[in-house]
Amino acid sequence: MANWRLANNLITLRDQFDALAPERDTSSDGTIGDAAHAARASDHNPNSDGVVAALDITHDPAHGVDTYQIAEQLRLSKDDRIKYVISNRRIFGDVEYARRNGVEPWTWSRYNGSNPHDHHMHVSVDIADRGSQDPWPIKLTAPTGGVTPKNPTLRRGAKGERVAFLQNLLAVNRDGVFGPSTERAVRNFQAGHGLVVDGAVGPYTWEALLKGEPPKPLFRSLVPGGFFSSDPFDASVNTSIRTNNPGALNVADWVKKLPGYVGDKVTSWSGASPNSTVIFETPEDGVAAWLTLMEHYAARGADTVKEIIDTYGGKGQDYSDYVDFVVKRTGWGANHKIALSGNDIDLMAFARAMFRYEGGKESPLKDTQILLGFQLARGENKRDGLA
Repeated sequence: MANWRLANNLITLRDQFDALAPERDTSSDGTIGDAAHAARASDHNPNSDGVVAALDITHDPAHGVDTYQIAEQLRLSKDDRIKYVISNRRIFGDVEYARRNGVEPWTWSRYNGSNPHDHHMHVSVDIADRGSQDPWPIKLTAPTGGVTPKNPTLRRGAKGERVAFLQNLLAVNRDGVFGPSTERAVRNFQAGHGLVVDGAVGPYTWEALLKGEPPKPLFRSLVPGGFFSSDPFDASVNTSIRTNNPGALNVADWVKKLPGYVGDKVTSWSGASPNSTVIFETPEDGVAAWLTLMEHYAARGADTVKEIIDTYGGKGQDYSDYVDFVVKRTGWGANHKIALSGNDIDLMAFARAMFRYEGGKESPLKDTQILLGFQLARGENKRDGLA
């Protein structure tokens, strides 16, 4: 169809992303469908009025557009403009979508389409142009690639992840609110770097800030009062505990892409070989990584206590002591199948058994920390609660 337009409420959504993240990657953005879409039913095809009711937004965590987390924000909002959203191999939809597909409304389910939508988020609207001018309930996530001097000027009263990133650079309390203490830190920084001391972070202040050392990881617990390690290199603390990585995962490309990943510096030595246990900002991130690893194993057919531990350990070694420990700890047999959803009590028992073996002592994590880690891995909760 030669004449078509994008639904006005989706134009509002796209404009919001462009305003919030002017430097964002748009390489996977999409509106009207290609020939493959045209050959099947798709909201990327214009309807009878020539309106396209679907929009793709590129996944770009480096500039704060983490569509995995933003899709979860949309799910929790239950915005009545939404028909369905696809993100990172999962899909949820409104009541009508749920009725047609025999699923629960506003609940994630597995998406089995050929495109996993891990490079962009797909948003379909139910009735084109409803709420055309209303802002969408989204916020940026913490920009993993830093901010550039082209980002919007920040001053007292600003809120959000960009402010939190600034506070991390200034080594002040990271609460995401540009208040008196943040302004004072900005003025001190400006005075010490020959800048105009106005308390506002514009292009020149951003440039000076970003020339400095990269911000240190913000080690913390996402659960108030929960355990975390602020020093992953404190050799007096067992490796998997001090790295906020209770499952003691080793480095892999997929692990590097997980929220909270800090690095894989050497944290201990075994003979002449370094132990490159991955470091996370929070132990909840580490639990989420562990459950993601269990999902990888399950996809490969390893879903019993013995199969999981043998796969975890690697080929060519005897892990019977490890299996015996978990069996004794849980009271299950070696061939007991581990369900990764539907029974978090059993899953927590298995997790604590592995964490105890890996840490050499009982894990100091609260049950609420482990449960939050499970939820993060499943996309059932958000990592940060900043406004």
